[in-house]
Amino acid sequence: MSDFDLRRLPFMRWDLPFERDESLLGWFARTVGQNGDESIADFNAANDLSLFSLSPEQALRKTKRLPLSDEALRRMEWATPIRKGGLFVLCGERVRLSDVAITPPRWCPACISEKPYRRVWFDFLSLKCCPYHGDEIVDQDTKGNKLPWYATDFSQNADGTPLGRPGAEGQLKAGTFAHYLLGRLGFEERLPAPVLDRFDLCDVLPVCEVLGKEAKIGTEIKLEDAEVGFSMIRGTHAELAEALRPLVRRIPGFDASTTIKECFGRAYATAGQTFSAEMRTVVVRAMEEAVSAELRPTGSIIAERDVNSRRVTTQEVEDRYGIDASSVAQIARTIGVHRFKKRKPLIEADIPPILDFVAKLVDRQVAADRLNISEHGMDALIRAGFVRRFVKLRVGEYLGPRFHVPDLDDVLRQLDALPATGNVLTSKPFHAYALAKTGLQHGDLAVKVLKGEVKVAGRKPDVHGFRALVIDTGKTNKRPRVTADPTWLSLANVQALLNFRKETVWEMMKMGILVPQGNYVRLHAFRREDVDAIQRTYTRSTDICGGLGITKYRLRDLMAEKGVTPLVRSHARSFVDTIYNRAEVMEALDLTEDPAVASDPRLIEFWEQLKAVAKARLPALLFSDRPMAGGQTVGMTTRLSVMPISYDLKTRTVTAVVAPARDGPVFIFDLDAAEWTEGLDELFSKLLEREGEFLKRRSDYNKGKRRSDRLKLAL
Repeated sequence: MSDFDLRRLPFMRWDLPFERDESLLGWFARTVGQNGDESIADFNAANDLSLFSLSPEQALRKTKRLPLSDEALRRMEWATPIRKGGLFVLCGERVRLSDVAITPPRWCPACISEKPYRRVWFDFLSLKCCPYHGDEIVDQDTKGNKLPWYATDFSQNADGTPLGRPGAEGQLKAGTFAHYLLGRLGFEERLPAPVLDRFDLCDVLPVCEVLGKEAKIGTEIKLEDAEVGFSMIRGTHAELAEALRPLVRRIPGFDASTTIKECFGRAYATAGQTFSAEMRTVVVRAMEEAVSAELRPTGSIIAERDVNSRRVTTQEVEDRYGIDASSVAQIARTIGVHRFKKRKPLIEADIPPILDFVAKLVDRQVAADRLNISEHGMDALIRAGFVRRFVKLRVGEYLGPRFHVPDLDDVLRQLDALPATGNVLTSKPFHAYALAKTGLQHGDLAVKVLKGEVKVAGRKPDVHGFRALVIDTGKTNKRPRVTADPTWLSLANVQALLNFRKETVWEMMKMGILVPQGNYVRLHAFRREDVDAIQRTYTRSTDICGGLGITKYRLRDLMAEKGVTPLVRSHARSFVDTIYNRAEVMEALDLTEDPAVASDPRLIEFWEQLKAVAKARLPALLFSDRPMAGGQTVGMTTRLSVMPISYDLKTRTVTAVVAPARDGPVFIFDLDAAEWTEGLDELFSKLLEREGEFLKRRSDYNKGKRRSDRLKLAL
């Protein structure tokens, strides 16, 4: 209990209860009224105090003269805003002078209706609404009059206008800014907020308001600024950075050159003027990380280590790992970890990704092979900005440029997306086109392709990158690459698809049934749709006989009896097939299914597996789309190797012979076997071996012929 002198007591009575969350100024005003003074101004005049105000310190000094218990005095001093320097100390917290309003008093009408006394939290300007009732905290009564500073009654104004009015049932809304503030003041259970708990309210209140105001720009959010800001910063440092990312996304044209000030505007400027140095560091660091995260791949999440790791300079990375500082900055920007500070743009956690990035870079040769272009062609792609190069990756040693694999893959994706708008009949392969143009290098042509300055006519099968492209020259070529476009077929493709001998195809060309699109030396180009129409209409007599199980002579007699004439007739010592119209044969023999096409499920399954293995082992091997009943002679596009295939559905076998037949071997497959993989691998291995032998013989022959021609010229 304080020492007191009866002659110095400010009051005769002081028995009013001091409420748990009451402000000392409110209790002091009520006590003045209890002792008969109509206003605090009268009390001040009688006690030699200021006639125009009553400071909290003066009220506390007068209160300490009363014979109150030490506990009561501690509670009253706790609830008094005591000025220390440029701040108030209130409820154990430091707050700015501008954060509280001592005069004129503010109040919640619903709270006053329940119990008329002045709460401590009424004075906090950040609270716009009552945390219990949701009513607006006001400083005017219903008639628009303010409550004067000298008032001693907190239930009504001087003219009798009541300050309170009934409201909703009082209940604190948990998890709000008001809940956090009341917890910090000691009036409610404290709400944890990892970042804010490290700071006094003089930092907490302005940062919540500033962030909330910035977040509400351009939105329809109706919540108060402090409430919005608190929802952003109530979590961890990393969660604050994540909450700031939507503010970055709203910036039109955001890219790596966008500054933090452009992203956060007034909030960034205010951080440097209003916040303490420590709070400014926390907020600006979160802003930097939010901007940095938006430059990283989609789905990147900010971790706590990202915002709390030690900052390092690019020079420090160079000293430790031997990577030039400028290259470190370039890589950091590439992988999105550059933190937008010139002196210390990185953190410790960024170094492992940078080292991993360097380890995965590839040299010029590997990059050129990936794009299927010459090594010198990479320079043009670099100059045009389609790929980036990374240099000085080892200080004091020249390693040559290194390339980022995703950059190369992006170029390949651009190539795949290019539409084939050119004419395949006036086209040349990529490499041949570059050679045909004087002064045009691989790289220059690659840039023209990516910029759309030349037309792509098609792509070579089973070739990747730039060399797969077929470029439209605009002029008729001697040897157009019809196989680069699936809508066009060469003569060898037509033979395989129709299952006709080449002599038969030539005969149909003479008859005008199969018309090539252009007459070139050693090459004929056919439209796929024309060939498909012929395949649907005509078939070999051999295939019909195989399906019906009769001889070709019996078929000839049957067709003669029915008056069906073949389109093409085979002659003695001729390799021309006899060709019939499918529909006429089926009508003459009263058939509902095409006999020329094999329908056995196991045979069809074998045929599909045979084509799949052939595509992997010998892409040049040509097949019909489906097995023909009379078998097929499968040939290479090189015209060197052939492989006759025949079926016997009675014995359930397929026979394949690697020509020439006298050299063999002969492969027999059981259609009812569980699998044919081993036999097919052996078949194609032998075919590859035979193809190599034929190629060597042809090469030796050509060399000998050229040598003989040179000797003749010499003589």
